Amino acid sequence: MNDHLGICIACPLRSVIKNYAGCLVLKRDEVNGLEQDSEIITFQVRTIARERLLTKTGKITREQLESVIKGLNEILRY
Repeated sequence: MNDHLGICIACPLRSVIKNYAGCLVLKRDEVNGLEQDSEIITFQVRTIARERLLTKTGKITREQLESVIKGLNEILRY
């Protein structure tokens, strides 16, 4: 989908951490480029046009990505 349709699936971040089940808390570090600790909100999945992604702020680890996928699976099974 990312390569052929020009869209991607994204989960928003928020700096107010509520520790909802299935959401991942990211601690601020140099790799992810966050200004403060944030939470990935897996239950607010969005599809957005790739052209809206103007700059890359940072990245997450493979383990963090797997945790997000696990959270998405929990939400989608509900």
